[in-house]
Amino acid sequence: MSFRLQDSKTRGGAVRFPARIEAIIYRVRTLAEQTGLDPAMIESVYRHLIEQSIEGESRY
Repeated sequence: MSFRLQDSKTRGGAVRFPARIEAIIYRVRTLAEQTGLDPAMIESVYRHLIEQSIEGESRY
């Protein structure tokens, strides 16, 4: 992903990949359920981290 993201940024493309974001959210929710954590809380944390990362990458 990092190479594609860098390539996209170099060409002035978007840094947001909705399908990838949803795949990550699906995975962490599944892992949360399997380990007895609150899936909604884990999703919230990951969405926040992803948005902060996108915001930071968008600055460059």
